[in-house]
Amino acid sequence: MNIPQLVELGLTEAQAKAYSAVVELNPVTPPNLALYIKETRTNCYKILEQLELLNLAERDETGKKIRYWAKSPTAFADITKSELAKAEQKQKHLQHAMPSLLEEYVKHTGQPSVKYYQGVEGLRTIYLSQVTQKQDIYIIRPNYNLDALDFDQLSDIRRMARDAKIKRYAITPDRPLAPKNYQISDPFMLLTRTWMKEADYSAPVEWNVYGDSVAIMSFGKELVGIIIESPQVAESLRQLYRLLDEGLRRRPDYDNLPKHAKFIADTPTSKAHPLSKKQRDSLAVMP
Repeated sequence: MNIPQLVELGLTEAQAKAYSAVVELNPVTPPNLALYIKETRTNCYKILEQLELLNLAERDETGKKIRYWAKSPTAFADITKSELAKAEQKQKHLQHAMPSLLEEYVKHTGQPSVKYYQGVEGLRTIYLSQVTQKQDIYIIRPNYNLDALDFDQLSDIRRMARDAKIKRYAITPDRPLAPKNYQISDPFMLLTRTWMKEADYSAPVEWNVYGDSVAIMSFGKELVGIIIESPQVAESLRQLYRLLDEGLRRRPDYDNLPKHAKFIADTPTSKAHPLSKKQRDSLAVMP
């Protein structure tokens, strides 16, 4: 048998050599196997016991001497399933433990941690993480249609934030798909909004700050996101948000905004969207 191939399937080199030999000599006694693969008898007994546990060898005590028979390599399928199950369990434990591990790491080292996300599911994970931290959220939203994300799911996440009494502060563009009834819908959603003009910020990147986290989401050709865990970086972005917020509100024509908003946002008094589904989808993460 191909020893490197057996190793790739999960056996140690010693186990791979022993299994290959058992297949060739079938059956074989531990002493004869030791001579054949040039291994000590003690190690051979251990290796054969390991192969038996992996269902690749079967112990035979019917004769005067203990012998081992080779079993089918189809057992590797069960080994792979078991390893995948263990890996999935480890992944769940890691996801549960990572927030506290990162918190301790940042606390004692001062070094920010960075997590990367891809695709629609990755960005949904980022939005959901903002709600689970139960901290005020600061948002800078670009003048860009985020068509890839599902309106209803992200609307549910925003409502989760409201139900958790999380305050949100957002700088958003004045455009037709912005909420016309914001003076009613924003308080209902615990949102404090600052308007900017459509041309002010068109790069397809959204910035969110919450707790000790900064989320950067790019909606260009590829959907990618980054979460930076750092108290210093998060506080610096909050301060920059406040500077930008104050600057926008000092504009001479700020009191005339919004000029272009037409969307009717969900409130207790608004029961329908006067827009097509395609238009609604483009509002996926509109605060």
